[in-house]
Amino acid sequence: SDEWAFQVGVGATYLNLAESLRADDYFLGREKVLNDLPLSLKASVGKYLNAQNYLGVTADYALLAESPSFWNAGLRYAYLFNINRNSSFYIPVELMLSQWITEDQYDIDDTTFVGTGFEYPASEQLQTKINALTLHAGVGHSFLFADKKAFNIELTFFLTGVLNEEFVDLDRVADRDVQVNGLRLS
Repeated sequence: SDEWAFQVGVGATYLNLAESLRADDYFLGREKVLNDLPLSLKASVGKYLNAQNYLGVTADYALLAESPSFWNAGLRYAYLFNINRNSSFYIPVELMLSQWITEDQYDIDDTTFVGTGFEYPASEQLQTKINALTLHAGVGHSFLFADKKAFNIELTFFLTGVLNEEFVDLDRVADRDVQVNGLRLS
């Protein structure tokens, strides 16, 4: 207890992004779900307040993802239970600031000349930046080794509250709702 800890590892996050876009004078309406599975590098540093409570900061950054960018940074708390000499279980809870940049094709209310004729609707490849507050909660198992080393595995589910979303290279606001949720194995 009362010891500092540094953790580094990898994780896979399943992202489920549901978008509802209402038609306007530029966009055609759509309901779409995008999925991504970024593989991330994760690090945290914190302090064991006693034998059962850990408090720290954590961050992860996608090294490999379908989306152009994905990262999280925030606070981490873990409650340890069923502690014995070689292992312990814990409940991790994280409150994170998250950012995703997604890329997708959008249908727009326009006509485009393609090859030998005109095509309607026209489409445009756009990136969307989403900033969100994310709450992770789950369960973990820590395997303890000599010299205060450990191997941890955890599964967390998360819900988000989207703070704002915008198109990256388009100076236009769309009338849409975006929701993101998922799970992470690290």
